[in-house]
Amino acid sequence: MSSEWPVVALNDVLSTIIDYRGKTPPKSETGIAVLTAASVKDGRVLKDKVSYISQETYEKVTTRGFPQEGDVLITTEAPVGEVAPFPTDKTYHITRRIMALRGNGDIIDSDFLLYALLGPHNQSQLEACTRGSTVPRVLKTDITGLEFSLPPLPVQQQIGGFLAAIDAKIGLNSRTNQTLEEMAQAIFKSWFVDFDPVKAKMNGEQPEGMDAATASLFPEKLVESELGLIPDGWSVKEAKSQLDVLRGFSYKGKGLVGSLDEGVPMHNLNSVLEGGGYKYAGLKFYSEEFKEKFAIQEGDVLVANTEQGHNHLLIGYGAMVPKHLAHGFFSHHTYRVRPKKNSNMTPEFIERLFGKGRFVRQVQGFTNGTTVNMLPTAGMEMPKFVVPPKALAQKFSELVKPMKAMIEENHKSNIELAKLRDTLLPKLLSGEIELGQTEQMVEAS
Repeated sequence: MSSEWPVVALNDVLSTIIDYRGKTPPKSETGIAVLTAASVKDGRVLKDKVSYISQETYEKVTTRGFPQEGDVLITTEAPVGEVAPFPTDKTYHITRRIMALRGNGDIIDSDFLLYALLGPHNQSQLEACTRGSTVPRVLKTDITGLEFSLPPLPVQQQIGGFLAAIDAKIGLNSRTNQTLEEMAQAIFKSWFVDFDPVKAKMNGEQPEGMDAATASLFPEKLVESELGLIPDGWSVKEAKSQLDVLRGFSYKGKGLVGSLDEGVPMHNLNSVLEGGGYKYAGLKFYSEEFKEKFAIQEGDVLVANTEQGHNHLLIGYGAMVPKHLAHGFFSHHTYRVRPKKNSNMTPEFIERLFGKGRFVRQVQGFTNGTTVNMLPTAGMEMPKFVVPPKALAQKFSELVKPMKAMIEENHKSNIELAKLRDTLLPKLLSGEIELGQTEQMVEAS
């Protein structure tokens, strides 16, 4: 138990510290990926938050050692104390406000080291020694001086392995969701952008991976239109003929509350991911009244209408509200989009329409503003797109709905797994509970 475990300083259990802070090599368009403090968040490396240096630069600047599997990354500045395992899927260089820590394998297990640094005890120690108001930072000695209880190595391995297994399941669910999203997008692009089934039939071929009933919904030729060649019988229409669009509710700040127990979901600008997709972490809750016309329904798609700057990372992109959160309302920095009555649209089609491609670029072309970029209602109504027959849009929805359901279940599972991990982490590190008790708790849940 913790009372029997020795208290050690981090410096006493490390074999290597790799520190390239202060060295900012020139960037390149491609080459070796560089991890900075912005790349480390919530116990993992964000691989879309990397820059690059050339191979030549990499060979020149890497004079202090190479991070390797089992090393733990920790941020030292803006933000402080973010921790993640070093990724090994390819070569990475670390620089700017980040260090790699390697434990002495005879003393400390690498997974245990990771979770010890993620634990509230060490996080609070780092917070206490953080200096700087504009740019919070800690010194190298602040990190190496962290003190914590160290159980015997076999116990460390059990604790680290158990927590790592939870994170591995979370990672598997996330990768599965990414694959499902890519599959749905690939079907949409093939059917409604590239018109692959039509082209196959024009060549006398059966559309690949498609049953005869679905293939029969596609025509056998392309015809000219104002948007180029489109399938025969399909049409080009302005969005306003197909989409029911409404700007959201301008809420009062005093109505914001901390949880679902205190209010209803308030889907907002932060509920949309850059590039499209629903952002669970951005959900807020609201306790005041709102007009019924702003109420969210199952199948509603939110489109971001505001963005700082003009990079078009967020504005014009959409996200379908998850089924289990399809209540509450949507705020004024989003548009709610539904199929109009008697239109050919379905919610699943609309979500993909506001995903990637020419239509989104048209929408973004209507944005205006100096510091804050805004999307007027005209940008949601005037862009044109190719409208398929209703039966085909419905068939697409039939294929995509099971994928969406699995994505949502995986997200819900990840939320529960993360809660479980965060609850058990300090108890295991302190010795308050033993692993056998933990496994019983997991089985019971």
